[in-house]
Amino acid sequence: MIIPKDGVTDMSMITEEQNSVEPLVAGTFQRSVIVDVSNPRLAETGEHQRPWKKSRATSSAESAEETPLPIEMVEHIVGMMPFPSILTARLLNRSFKSLFSEQSKNARFREIVKSVSSTWNQYCPVILNRDAEWLMGYDRVNHRWQKMALGIARRNYVGLGSPWIAAQKLKGAGCLICGLSLGLFVCNVFTKGWRWLPSRPNDESPKDLFIIPDGPDAYKILTITLLRPLQSGKVCAQLYDSKTDSWSMQISNANFTLSFNSSSVYVNGLVYYMQYDEDDDRQVMRLCFYNVSEATWHAIPHPFACMLHTIETYELLMFQNRAMVVMQLIPFHNPASRAVRRNTLIVFSIDPISKEIKEEARGPAYTMHGASSTLFTSDDESIYFGDPQTVKSSVVALNVHKREWSCLRRPLCTDGSFQNKWVTFAFQPGMNPFVAV
Repeated sequence: MIIPKDGVTDMSMITEEQNSVEPLVAGTFQRSVIVDVSNPRLAETGEHQRPWKKSRATSSAESAEETPLPIEMVEHIVGMMPFPSILTARLLNRSFKSLFSEQSKNARFREIVKSVSSTWNQYCPVILNRDAEWLMGYDRVNHRWQKMALGIARRNYVGLGSPWIAAQKLKGAGCLICGLSLGLFVCNVFTKGWRWLPSRPNDESPKDLFIIPDGPDAYKILTITLLRPLQSGKVCAQLYDSKTDSWSMQISNANFTLSFNSSSVYVNGLVYYMQYDEDDDRQVMRLCFYNVSEATWHAIPHPFACMLHTIETYELLMFQNRAMVVMQLIPFHNPASRAVRRNTLIVFSIDPISKEIKEEARGPAYTMHGASSTLFTSDDESIYFGDPQTVKSSVVALNVHKREWSCLRRPLCTDGSFQNKWVTFAFQPGMNPFVAV
């Protein structure tokens, strides 16, 4: 048994390659020999293994114990397991592996899982280690960090090595994670299905990457590439459709120069951009959105001009199908230790129709020591303010509707922060867990 430490359930020692549990035959259970180590004589002589005389009643009971369970019952038991216990069952027992594949012969098992998957907790913030051997996410229901062994780290990626090690721009939706390595790839961490995507019409490195659910069994991937020269303002948007396994491309003119460090978020067919830079020796902040279907750009009036000299970091997020602007202000007094100063975090919402910008929250009400906020992410309830070195600092959380600020204790990762990635998406395993890649 792996014992939880400091609020983290550690499943990182479980892999398919280093499996200390013998695989069970589908539909059977195996008996374990229990040794009373408190009796030195039994422990040393091994008398616990001697075939003592058994009564007929005992033999009958053992025969009943070895009777195979119907495969339907085994599928039902495994399918009803909560997440991430069902991942553990997959890793501990290789005979269950076929149940998680995308093949139609497991339709009954998939229906069982889908019937309960909507009750699975979601995890945010999320930390993914550099080779995707495990994922750690905060479970807000049970108020703890949960570490999950994914079992996809040592697979043979067509002789190219693991794409996760050098992966950039990781984005996720449900159980799907996509990223950019030698090319674009997508992986379902529940079924462990993965693939390289077809080559794009324009194979330049994209500035932005988004994965978009498209019904129960499909997805789309949107890439935004800034065409050279950057001063031209030309932007190439390419959309991959998993239903047709093909790319479409549109080129538009943004009428201004976008930079690679501009923040962006995709919400309901619109890509919002926020950019803060120097223009002719003046500080300029631009806020606009790109309509993907129309390939048009529109500017959004914003109230941030008077705040330019006080902004330290900023980010665009999606919260309940609405774009949000999150800012951290420069504190008047920098603390000697790691801390988030009071009233230095501000959250604005953008109305999806009128594009009006309204301040939603400002805080925290007091300085939170031991916390840091350079990267931001969100789920359907809260916005989280953290740091790439999250293992060394706490995470500040804002419940948007309740306007409540809190501090989540830091997770304890055992393999060094340099190997971990703070990813800016919520992990929702119950959303289409069997979608094929």
